[in-house]
Amino acid sequence: MTSEGFAVKYRFAALTIVVFSFFAAGFLFAQEGGAAPQDYSVQQSAAVENAAQENASLQNGQSAQVPGLLQSASAQNTQSSQKEEPPLSQPLVNEGETKPTVPSPQSSGSQAVSIPIPKRSSSSFFSLVDKTALEEAKNASPESFKRMASILHRSDGSYTEPEKVLFVLSGKIMKLVWPSVPVTWNTNFPVQANTYVAAVDSAERGIFDVNTGNSDFFGVLLPALIMFSGSSRSDYNELCGQSVATALDMQRNSVLANYMMGEILLRRDNPSLALQYLTAALDASPDTKEIAYAKAKACYQTKNYKMSLALCQKILAQSPQDVPTLELAAYTYQADGEFEQAENYVLRVLQLEPENMDFVLLRAQVLMNKGDYIKASSLLDVYARTSTTDRGYLLLRSKLQLKWNKNNSAASETLSKALKLYPDDKDVLLAAAQLASDANMLVGGKPALELAQGALRCNPDSTEAMTVCVAEMNKNGDYDNAYLMSSNLVKSYDAGRSVMYDHVDICLALERKDEAWKMASDLYALYPGEEAVQQTYLKVLVSTKRRQQAFAMIDSLMKTGSPKMKSFLYYQKSLLDTDPEQVLSDLRSSLTANPRNRDSLYRLYSIYYEKRDWRRAQYYLKQVVALNPSDTTALALNAELDNLLKK
Repeated sequence: MTSEGFAVKYRFAALTIVVFSFFAAGFLFAQEGGAAPQDYSVQQSAAVENAAQENASLQNGQSAQVPGLLQSASAQNTQSSQKEEPPLSQPLVNEGETKPTVPSPQSSGSQAVSIPIPKRSSSSFFSLVDKTALEEAKNASPESFKRMASILHRSDGSYTEPEKVLFVLSGKIMKLVWPSVPVTWNTNFPVQANTYVAAVDSAERGIFDVNTGNSDFFGVLLPALIMFSGSSRSDYNELCGQSVATALDMQRNSVLANYMMGEILLRRDNPSLALQYLTAALDASPDTKEIAYAKAKACYQTKNYKMSLALCQKILAQSPQDVPTLELAAYTYQADGEFEQAENYVLRVLQLEPENMDFVLLRAQVLMNKGDYIKASSLLDVYARTSTTDRGYLLLRSKLQLKWNKNNSAASETLSKALKLYPDDKDVLLAAAQLASDANMLVGGKPALELAQGALRCNPDSTEAMTVCVAEMNKNGDYDNAYLMSSNLVKSYDAGRSVMYDHVDICLALERKDEAWKMASDLYALYPGEEAVQQTYLKVLVSTKRRQQAFAMIDSLMKTGSPKMKSFLYYQKSLLDTDPEQVLSDLRSSLTANPRNRDSLYRLYSIYYEKRDWRRAQYYLKQVVALNPSDTTALALNAELDNLLKK
């Protein structure tokens, strides 16, 4: 056989393989669920006709261009003097279809043959499902799944494969996300292996399936259902957030996607933003317990206690023994200061779960808030049989030691232990900072300001930690920094009036008397009968030398004031007096009304220290130390007097 004849036979065989491959690709594509081109029969006829023409040309000794690797063999057997023949005719391409090009070797100089592939839409698997039913499935609330089932229902059970998959998915999502709602439609269908059902199955096992392709709403969202699997893994949190955000871009009104985003934001400690998504979800599905509970949690965390309790009551009206909701209601009543109601719900939880030690602690906390320290102490002793290192136990034990036993040293020891076990816990740091500030002592070897700053690093929005920082800066004479923080603090919606009292003191120290006067005047106009406001207002009157108004207020309040109030009034009067003997007389009257008035004791120490009467100075300073044996400043001053008396 001549080389030319061999080339003709070789080219004919290669062309036969190409045509067969084209038909095989179309068959496989159809098996994968893709939509076949509308002009497929025309393409098939064209391909056969082209093959016949190519065969005829080969018989006449002409060369032809062959795609891919086969083209290289053709080029090697073709003389360089031969002219290039036109490429094979292209199959018809439907509008919107792409034509990936199969490249040929550069050495041949020939054109590539393009094989058309039908464009696959992002929801091609469900493209033939009723559009309304598919939208209900994407909404994915219990109500919308019921509507989907109603739309797709056929009495003869003749469902397409995508429809069966939707039924199966609805059942799995109901079980995983909406377990409180019974499934009243058939979800038990045998289905072929597919990425959607596989993604949910993986999520149930605690695996985030990254093989869904992310081509449509379900492919993007379903892997994130891992967040409901009960898995303790946290390494999928970021992936879940990205998946749900992408799903929301595709289906903004999806109840499931909005609910999932709300839950993700709650886990990220962003309840304010979570409320937006949970509100949208609950508005669309108002009777779904899981959404109502999540929104109640978000309301509790944003201190909207009224709304949180309303949602809890709505859930409990349908499920009166739902323990998580009873627990949330108890915590909410406790935070809202309704201790009787809080105890009622705590007892309901303990009736259902007697071994729930967290609620044994909560009951102890409620009893302490009610002032029933004996019962609270008994409950803490019960809890101690289980654990003496629990964070909540240590916090409550220290609180009991402070409030009931009045034992700063014991409370400090308890909180020092807590700091060793939980060095970065914001509540432990805050409790230690408050004790260190109030008692002027070190807790865990650290001063109040350092502890409060640590609490702020854990929770930058903590008004309690900022309050301690301001108080400590004020004590240390760091009035400029105290003023900056206090100015921001008084603007906080949950800052108490005590913050305003401190701010007035700081303004007076910085000679910002106009600002102090305005704040004190506003407070007095709003709360003229409140003792703390009266004291703040009088301090500003004295400091701004409004002597006539100050004396008039002292005389008025002296008639009906409590012993502590009278002691305060005598001290303020001593600041107005110009006669040294009258100053001493008023200070002694202050101590007669209240022997524990630290300001009066300290001022008497200062007066006698200036007179170099060390013995009398120490007499009053020792009483200051007796009020707070841990006051490091007073202890240092007393040591100085000891040295002076030895000389």
